[in-house]
Amino acid sequence: AVVDLLVVAPPTRLVVDASTFVPGWTYLTDATVGLGALTISLGLIGWLYRAMLIGSRALLGAGLALVYLLSVGVVDWFQREAYGGSDLATSQRLAQAGLSILWGVLGCTFFAAGVIRTWGHTRIFGLALLGLTTVKVFLIDLVGLAIEGRVAVLLALGVLLLLSSFVYTRLQHPQGPKPSHA
Repeated sequence: AVVDLLVVAPPTRLVVDASTFVPGWTYLTDATVGLGALTISLGLIGWLYRAMLIGSRALLGAGLALVYLLSVGVVDWFQREAYGGSDLATSQRLAQAGLSILWGVLGCTFFAAGVIRTWGHTRIFGLALLGLTTVKVFLIDLVGLAIEGRVAVLLALGVLLLLSSFVYTRLQHPQGPKPSHA
């Protein structure tokens, strides 16, 4: 079933091209529905077997499938624009920027949830996603941007990373009440 899913949603679905037609609504295509079913199935397996090793691996798979599902949906949105006659290069840059924003927000969300609920694997997953986002921004997104765009992207990434650091520091080491001097 996963092999069939990779035929429907290959990694090339994360890049806008000139020839791909996206049938159906953006988040109700064959790829996103299949990835949604996989995400839900792995999430249920992970929840039911959460005390076992297979449960944590299933939850990791559900997280990866969720990120991939949302990523395919974002790129499909811009793929419709490119197929509809918009400038291909602009659609490609916007799709990659949209992926970076999505991954950054999801990374912060997973990280914050892991810190708040003390779920170590979720926190590490969020940090890994933030790291992947940082690498992607530097290697892919900054290449085609003007200087103003580069500054905006780096500022936004810096704010996300600082916010994550702040959340971790505040929730991991809460300050107790200060002693009063009598």
